Formats: sequence, C-alpha cells, structure tokens
Amino acid sequence: MFSLYSIAEWIAFLCSILLFAKGVEKGYRVFFFYALTVILTEFAGRWLMETTQHNHRLFTFACFAFTCFYFLTLRSFLKETQRRRLVTILLGLFITVYTINLFFIQQLEEFNSYSFIAGYTMLSIATTIYYMEFIQQETITPIWEEPNFFIVTGYFIYGTLTAILYTLHRYFAYMKIPNANYRNLFTTTSDITNVSLYLLLAVAFVIIWKRRKS
Repeated sequence: MFSLYSIAEWIAFLCSILLFAKGVEKGYRVFFFYALTVILTEFAGRWLMETTQHNHRLFTFACFAFTCFYFLTLRSFLKETQRRRLVTILLGLFITVYTINLFFIQQLEEFNSYSFIAGYTMLSIATTIYYMEFIQQETITPIWEEPNFFIVTGYFIYGTLTAILYTLHRYFAYMKIPNANYRNLFTTTSDITNVSLYLLLAVAFVIIWKRRKS
C-alpha cells in the first residue's frame, strides 16, 4: 500500500519527465534522475524491511547523496559569486560533519541522525541565502513564474522540519521517553515534510515546462 508521501514522490517523478520536452533548459533534467533515485531507494528500503534486514545503512548513504544534491542545485540557482561561495562552504562543513560522524561517532551501527541535524540546519541557512538574493534582484518576476523559488522552498520546508524532527527524536531517546508516545507525531510530521518537498518540486517542473511553451 502506497503512503501519502510515496504518491507525492510518484507525482514529482512523472512531472520530471516533462523536463525532457524540447526547449527545456538541460540543466533541469538532473531532477528526473534525482526523482528516479528517490523512488528506487524507497523500494530498496521497503524490501530490506520486508526481508527483516536493517535499512539504516542504505538511508545513511542515500540521505547524504540527496543532501549534497540539494546544496549543489541550490548553489546553481545563485548568481552572485559570494553567495555561491557561502553555500559551497556550508556543503563542505556538512561533508566534514558527515565523515567524522560516520567513522568516529555513530558510524554504521545506526542511522546517522547527528549528520543530518547539522546538514539540514545548514541547508536551511543556504535557502535563506537564496531568498536574500531573490528579494534583492533588480527585476522582480511573479513567484508562479520562478521554478527555482518552489524548488528552494521545498528544500527549506524539508530541511527545517526534518532537522527539528531528528533533534526531538534524539532528545526523547535521551530522556528515555517510550517511542510509542511520539511515533504518530513523528510519522505525521515526516509525511508533511516529504509531501511538501515532492509536490513543490512537481509544481516547479510544470512551471519549467510551461515556460518552455510560452
């Protein structure tokens, strides 16, 4: 049975096919492969669970790759060199934290939540850098004509809420609060973050396609 966020993933994937239409800027086509990889990763994760195998290693590496993708695509949307450099520094810090955590702290015994608390916090900062450039541009175009705005907003919602979610999870675990007491809250919030990300990406893909037609 498909979950709500799985449906959102498929919507984003199907909309990403539009990026191969004639006249669409080729750089956006990387999102098709991103959406495809997300779906394949979800299938692999479910298969591991159904075969009673741990899937935290898969998602530790997959989430690292996806987070790097978010940083790199956001960086490509920026025009000012200084702001692009700041995002590059944030990406470098995330990779450093991830590497240290992977080899010396949480390692592969569990999902590397510390890495992604730091990484998604940095991603939220990076999205703020984009927003600052967006509102300071000389020519303001309507938001519904700016696909990059929807993509980055998806990153912002996903990154910010997920960082908070992972932080609370570690806090509740430290306080030895039973998992059953907050499982529904975490599941609902996680669904909201994923659905928001993939639906905003789908909207962006349609805008890119329509802009090609106009």
